[in-house]
Amino acid sequence: MSRLLAVLLRLPGSAAMTASLALAAGLFVISGSLLESAVDNSDEVRRLARADVVVGGVDSVEVHSAGGSERIKLPAPAPVSVDAQHATHEWAAENNARVIADYVTPGMLFGTANAQLEVHAWSALYLTETGTASTPPPRQAEVVLEDTVASRAGLEIGDRARLRDSGRVLDLKVVGTVPDAGGERAVYLSDDVAAALAGPQRPTLLGVLTPVGSSEAARDELRAAIEPGDAIVASAGERAEIEHPERSRGRAGLASLGGSLVAIVVLVSLVVVSGTSAALTENRRRDLVLLRSLAATPRELLRAMVLEGVVLGVIGCLVGLPAGLVGSRVLGAALQLVGVLPEGVDVAAGPVVVVASAGLVLALIATVRWWGIRELALSPPARLRWASDTGRVEVRRSRVLLGWFGFLAGMSACCLPLLRPGLISAAVAGGGGLIMALTSPMVLRPVATRVIRLAVRPKLHSSSPEVWLGAHLRRGSAGRIAAGAAPLVLAGGLALVQVAVPATLAESASRATDSVVAAPTAWTAESGLDVSDDPAAVAVAQATVTAWREVLGSPEDVDLAAIGFNRPPHPFLELSVAKGDWDPATPVPADTVVLSTFAAATFAVGPGDSLDLVLPDGTSHRPTVVAVLDVPAGLLDVMLPYDVLSEHRPARTAGAPSTTTVLTGSSSEPNGFQGAERSDPHTALAGSSPTQAVAVSVLPILVVIAYVALSMITMIGLALRAYRREFRILRRLGVTPAQLRVVLRAELRTIILVALLGTALVGALPTSMIALAITGSPLPAIPLWFLGVTGATIATLCLLAYRRPTLRLTRSTS
Repeated sequence: MSRLLAVLLRLPGSAAMTASLALAAGLFVISGSLLESAVDNSDEVRRLARADVVVGGVDSVEVHSAGGSERIKLPAPAPVSVDAQHATHEWAAENNARVIADYVTPGMLFGTANAQLEVHAWSALYLTETGTASTPPPRQAEVVLEDTVASRAGLEIGDRARLRDSGRVLDLKVVGTVPDAGGERAVYLSDDVAAALAGPQRPTLLGVLTPVGSSEAARDELRAAIEPGDAIVASAGERAEIEHPERSRGRAGLASLGGSLVAIVVLVSLVVVSGTSAALTENRRRDLVLLRSLAATPRELLRAMVLEGVVLGVIGCLVGLPAGLVGSRVLGAALQLVGVLPEGVDVAAGPVVVVASAGLVLALIATVRWWGIRELALSPPARLRWASDTGRVEVRRSRVLLGWFGFLAGMSACCLPLLRPGLISAAVAGGGGLIMALTSPMVLRPVATRVIRLAVRPKLHSSSPEVWLGAHLRRGSAGRIAAGAAPLVLAGGLALVQVAVPATLAESASRATDSVVAAPTAWTAESGLDVSDDPAAVAVAQATVTAWREVLGSPEDVDLAAIGFNRPPHPFLELSVAKGDWDPATPVPADTVVLSTFAAATFAVGPGDSLDLVLPDGTSHRPTVVAVLDVPAGLLDVMLPYDVLSEHRPARTAGAPSTTTVLTGSSSEPNGFQGAERSDPHTALAGSSPTQAVAVSVLPILVVIAYVALSMITMIGLALRAYRREFRILRRLGVTPAQLRVVLRAELRTIILVALLGTALVGALPTSMIALAITGSPLPAIPLWFLGVTGATIATLCLLAYRRPTLRLTRSTS
């Protein structure tokens, strides 16, 4: 067995297999690091470090079912304030504990840099590691700054500071500085002022100081005292999601992204490693015939080949795992750069991910080797000689049937928008597109093989030696060409489907703003703007709401962008009503909602119907649809009365009655808007551009595409090795190296054409159906530059894959 294993390891092609496994190991580490970072918050900086227990707003809300007999739990659309202050104080009084409330709002300190920061209540400083120290508490018109804030603003004790918070500009006296508490930069106001700025008299956080004892026991007792669904009670490491909700939501997004990426990575690795192993086996067919004839029994050969795969897997892990550790750091930095992850959430892989990745690689290669080579190793030598080095490789019928079943199932899912438009149908079509892309290698090889042989048949009788020879070689190696193009089709299909939904939504929103928005200028400020004294300005309230309905007894919920205006937005917005009798020149009536055609189609509602919503602060709301607007998706999907969004705003936002976005008819800065950012109204209302949406969506999948591309290069290199014997014979018959290169260039053009056509065919249906579900038009909304980059990348990879092996092949046969 050891001698047979040594012989197999010396055969050519082991390096290609090792490279494929090393890339797989690195990819497993990168995708696994996303999941690990999503659940590991042990390194979080805790602002309320001295609190034994922290009470925060809920991350989910309970709503009544349609019949009212059951309560359904839905995720909260935004951070929620604490709604259990009374119960917490009652428990604290009974247990000799102390409760300290913190009110958090965004603020901006005027100065050289107009620093963005958080505004906290003074008492909350007592819960930090440094405590209040000897600094006196601020009074009504006073402020205490953290050291970093004071240093950057150039302020000292006794100086005057101007702070904007919740639309108000406060002229404050600096009465002290304190060490940084960790997390976001902060300033501290008196408890009464901080509570007034936050708006509703519900604190952002409650810190509980208990007598000497177990914080876990106090946490459990407090949880029992508070009504379920009113608040989250946490201690120790659980507190991070309460103290830093933006990081918690970033981790939740990271978990979703990591879960989908792990699934894609496992399936793609299975396809690529299987393809590389098959190409390696075909290159060794003659060697395997010799070993079966002279030296090894079928079972010995099978065990030796499986063991060879495991050995190559170990070597690949030694190379790929360290590279994956570096890659996870790079991916995390890139995700933070494009805004997917908030600051403070790092992506890194720990020992569990590394060990699990190594085990997964070894299990993968052992399974692929045993399953893919078992039939070949157990076959008689005479059958192994059949089709040796001809490209006529038998493809398992079961694999082809499985591929067609998955491909047709994906196509069926993609067709749902034909029956029902809306976001849910678009998501289903996207899932169907992913299934089509993942099963395309199993379908492409037999189909492309037959197509290539039919396409070159007219050239078999050409009078040109190069054309005749190239046609015969392509006809004989059609299977190899199809196998080499399959990974590229997989990568291209994944890229197109991955970006289709966000790019279409962003493009639709961009079109909507172009056709609807007529305002010349928009002003934005997270710390809030006050337009109560400016009748010419229109305040815009923007937030995320959750719309839901029951389907087959289970809730179907979608997060939608809601918008409200403090006065009729005409002439800043040119609105057209498709259904209903609401006049856009009048405010949205109370207890009603105006929907876009896209949102109405998603939930199958129209004028007169009710729509179940969860507002940003977790409040249930059931308005009546009063009109449906004739606007593209993404801009005015849900239009509510301004007061509804203003009064039910999420925690950690500017308090009422301020707003963060204002539309004006003049480009000059209105009074009281100092420090606000002047922006294009299209960007302020529509959000991300199609280019940004594509970048955010395709970034995580780039690691998969890079893996597929590099593996494809090794597979094509292995396939070209099989030409060595034929080319030597052709050289002896007088064929020149230049003619051989012409033949190989013709094969290069063929594989590029197959890869491009395959990618177009795989991506056409899902991208068209996604566009139909969102915009009502089957024309895909993917930016042309992305399509061009995808096609150019495929062609360049094929060129790089062929260039070096072609030079070696023509020189070695000279």
